[in-house]
Amino acid sequence: MTCCRLHSPTKWELHELAKPIASLPLWTNAQAEQTIEPPRPLASSQATDEVPYITGDGHKNERIQGPGTEDMNAPTRLYPTFPPGLWRRIVLQPGPGWIGGALEDDMHRFHIRLDHEDRRITGVAAKAVRHPWSACPGATNFIAKELTGELLEDVARRDPFQHCTHLFDLALLASAHAGDSASTRFDMYVADRIEGRTTATLYENGEEKLRWQLDGTAIAGSERDLRQLSKWKRDLPAREAEWATLLRRAVFVSGARQYVPPPGGETAAENTGRMGVCFNYQLPQAETSTRTPKWHRDFSTSGREPLEGLDPAEEFRAMASL
Repeated sequence: MTCCRLHSPTKWELHELAKPIASLPLWTNAQAEQTIEPPRPLASSQATDEVPYITGDGHKNERIQGPGTEDMNAPTRLYPTFPPGLWRRIVLQPGPGWIGGALEDDMHRFHIRLDHEDRRITGVAAKAVRHPWSACPGATNFIAKELTGELLEDVARRDPFQHCTHLFDLALLASAHAGDSASTRFDMYVADRIEGRTTATLYENGEEKLRWQLDGTAIAGSERDLRQLSKWKRDLPAREAEWATLLRRAVFVSGARQYVPPPGGETAAENTGRMGVCFNYQLPQAETSTRTPKWHRDFSTSGREPLEGLDPAEEFRAMASL
């Protein structure tokens, strides 16, 4: 495994990296498009709701608002709504000379703290609190080694396939928000699919910012597809590009809700189709990485919330000693 491999940034990436940190959209690296496979259709007898088009001010029977949904006027179809489904929460907490990020969903919980000075990362601390594979905690030391000393705007130059997907996502998001003065919370909801369709929504600090009706990976009523996000998000304002990237990741991750691990001592390396997509599926760790017990939770029906009980300021201050 190459520990410090860089990719050559595209002209678009260099343009984005030149922007001020506060305006940087997430994941300018187009390779990250394929780090998580899109969800497969779920055959289910669950009841569905007929979802009308909804405007930003809540009026029904009009058009869905948000990035990638311009001029949507397709006939309303049946799209399941949350719950049940995936609930992913991300919390960002800035402090003097540092920023912390925490992420939790059904399958994952990770925390990261970036210390920075003059736009350069001076230290990284990370935790793998809950994870599906035994090798995942090793990604914490790896990302600390890789990012310490980097410029905040250069985090996106790193090869995402070498890292834990979720820690790397947090690092990119935290680096883009390092200049913030207040905490931010993102909540993403993706309904369990029925006949390949779902509704996905994103809230920032409790306010709905983005809603998609999806048929497979296609945004209903538009010509845009989540697999080509790195192309069409270039036309969006930076904040909208960030929301779209966050929600797309949640959509792709949501497919794991229907995954049932095979019995026995399967190692990551036995899943040959996934080799190379993230830290866990790199050699040599993939050869010995096995499923972690009790790694799965369902926040949509349990009455519990992701990151429940977390005091972000206290948690990230404590991580300074790691």
